[in-house]
Amino acid sequence: MALCSGTLLAETVQVTTAEMNAATEGSLLQVMSAISGETETTVEFNFDGETLEYNTEDCKGIDLDKKNVKIDGLNKKNGKPVTIVGGSNYFLNLSGGSNVSMENLVVKGFSAIAIKMSGDCSFSATKCVFRDNRDPKNESGNNGGVARINNCNATFDQCWFYNNKGMGSYGGGALCFYTAESTMAPALRITNCTFEYNEAVSGGAVGVNVLKKGVVPSVYIANSTFANNTCGNRGGALYMQTAETTGSFEPVVVNCTFVGNLNNITNSDDGGAINVWARATAEPMKPVLINNLFAENYYDPWYTNPLNDVKAFYLEGDKAGDVAQPQTVFPVCKNNYFAAANDKFYQVLDAADDNALIDFSSDAVFAATEQNPWDENDPEYSHMTATLMGDLHVAMIAENSVVIGKGLKSYEGIEIPTTDQLGNPRPEAPAVGAVEYAAEISGIESAVVGNELRIWNDGRVVYAAGLDGEAEARVYNLTGSLVYEGVIADGAALELPVAQGIYLIVVDHLTQKLIVR
Repeated sequence: MALCSGTLLAETVQVTTAEMNAATEGSLLQVMSAISGETETTVEFNFDGETLEYNTEDCKGIDLDKKNVKIDGLNKKNGKPVTIVGGSNYFLNLSGGSNVSMENLVVKGFSAIAIKMSGDCSFSATKCVFRDNRDPKNESGNNGGVARINNCNATFDQCWFYNNKGMGSYGGGALCFYTAESTMAPALRITNCTFEYNEAVSGGAVGVNVLKKGVVPSVYIANSTFANNTCGNRGGALYMQTAETTGSFEPVVVNCTFVGNLNNITNSDDGGAINVWARATAEPMKPVLINNLFAENYYDPWYTNPLNDVKAFYLEGDKAGDVAQPQTVFPVCKNNYFAAANDKFYQVLDAADDNALIDFSSDAVFAATEQNPWDENDPEYSHMTATLMGDLHVAMIAENSVVIGKGLKSYEGIEIPTTDQLGNPRPEAPAVGAVEYAAEISGIESAVVGNELRIWNDGRVVYAAGLDGEAEARVYNLTGSLVYEGVIADGAALELPVAQGIYLIVVDHLTQKLIVR
């Protein structure tokens, strides 16, 4: 039975069964359909199990019109996040000014856009996982495998976006944010998140489109990791464009790490990591990039392999064919580290703004590196990326990383984070990128992928459970040096020839901290 408490102004309801039947008391479908638009409602879970299969005939999508809903995803039965496994329909559709938040929820496997928002709504997700959501149809409406955000305020904090795909023309493998006619100023805020292995036509992770509707949104992205995302046109990780004529679009990207992102276009350097542009008829675009780390981002990766971090249409002197174009993008770039020395974007930056170059092959940058997971398409296996670590899959930096202490602590008018993606305090001279160096890495005490693969150790002896046979095992010390490479088998013991200390072991793209005493 669904349990209710509180006053007429607020109530709490509980999902008490894993059944997905609208007529079953306490089912998710019954609980959500009974929510009143006049009441602030908290939805909790208290059922046996960890997964809700949203794929029965009754699962046609939950419409929240003029609703105020908070979804608490921790199951009171076991203290674990609930996983919603999707089918062919969407999960949530917000409209009519709804205010919806979710926390500690896993949204997985929807073969349509999981969350749709329109009509001046507000939405927030905290400590959520969005993975394997895909809408591969090449149609205008199929943008954002996780969320399609039309004129709303959307906030994502401490979330992990993995292997999502949206193939509509607006772009955004995980998130598509765009404007239409509105009574509010829409905003997209992304903090402390990781976007990994997402895919789209443009904006492998996030696509932002400011349409000619008299609405200029705000976009703020900070302390986030964009790794191994890919696109077929513009912006391996981020694509942001404006056609607005009534005001200047000024997106902010600060203290983010972009590594291993790929743009598969073969005839233009359209942004291995980021693509920004303003139409000639629009107000100039003024993107702000501060304290960001770019490494091993490419366009045309399987053929000519050129490094490519940022593409801006149009900078001074740009041409469309043989015709000179007016400059429409005026970037503010401070204390970023780039890898692509040949990018015009890097070449036009003012040397006084302390932007710098790194050489991924010789400079100390990340704690550990590996082949890019997309490299199965490359017969030479020539593309590298950072090894991602911890529950949020961050690209930890090495103890002697060249980016330590090279960032700005403050810049007028811009919010610069005082903590890093893992919550560690930023020092007076912060590092460039999403994370500070930490000898003790948080969030890697018990690593699990898909509730199947586990790695643990007893002293120098390491065990694995959930492997399909054998897998390569690589062990790194905390300066990023490879100290052991071998093979580990499911259920078998592997003894490491290492001294006492703290190490990182990488098995089948899972990273686990080992403390050897």
